[in-house]
Formats: sequence, C-alpha cells, structure tokens
Amino acid sequence: GFSSFKWDGELANGRLAYTTDIFIELDFIRKQSYLRGCFTELQIGYDLKGAGWYPMNYIHMRLYPFGYKLNINPIKLAGKIGVYMGYPLSDLESYNTWKSWDSDFQVGISAGIGLEYKQFGIYANLDYNFTEVASAPVTINNIAIFGTISYKFGKLKHKNG
Repeated sequence: GFSSFKWDGELANGRLAYTTDIFIELDFIRKQSYLRGCFTELQIGYDLKGAGWYPMNYIHMRLYPFGYKLNINPIKLAGKIGVYMGYPLSDLESYNTWKSWDSDFQVGISAGIGLEYKQFGIYANLDYNFTEVASAPVTINNIAIFGTISYKFGKLKHKNG
C-alpha cells in the first residue's frame, strides 16, 4: 500500500506501507431481513507506515463493527467501517537533525470495500489516524491506503437446539 503523513495540514512524501493481519469475522446469518448480509470483524496485526524517510512500525487492532455483504452470485460485494488502534514500536526520528520524538498511541478510522469469492477476498482499505504520530513540534497524522488479499481457513457454525 501507500502511507503518508498529514504534516501541518499538507501531505508529505509518501512511502511503501504494508500490514499483516489475523482476523476473525462474525457473520449474522439469522433469518431477520435487517441482519442478513451484516458482519463484524476484528483484525490484529503489524503495520509499517510513515512517510518519506520516517518509517513507523505499529502493532494494531482494527475493529469493524459495521460491515455489509451484498450477494451477487457468484461473488459478494462487501463494505466495512470501524476503528483503528495502533501501538508504536518505534519513535519518530529526524535523520537531518538526529532528533527523536516519542511516538503516540494511534486512534483513527478504518474503512474498506472489496469483493469476495468463496474463501478468497480482495479489498481496498483506508486508515486515517486522528491522534498525532508523535510529540513533535508540528502536527503529524498517519494516513494509509492499501490493498488486501485474504483467505478464510474455515467457518465455525452454531446449531440452535
């Protein structure tokens, strides 16, 4: 994917970004029509974000409480929106001045839209963090756009009565 900083309101030079996740998805399969197609998802993983010469590493959690899948046989069109939380594993360091600023816990919004076919999925995602990246003298926020390829290993089913 692509990651950049919103640096005092302007986008900085971007960099290659990636994320690795394990996720659990809960599909609402009740017969009530208002829940059919709805799902919630929890992702836990690792991110490399940042901008230019400022790489930032995070352990993250994405919680998508609102997801919907539209069944268009043989594929499903899916959309999801939720919360991003990231714990920094590195500080923001300036290689020009060799200064370092403590990184801050990240909280933001995450959204995705994609296609699913059987156990396979392909998504386009966006993360935008509301909290500042670090306690630097300027306002810096993370923004990332990335693609996701997924594979579902199995389904847990619950039988009533």
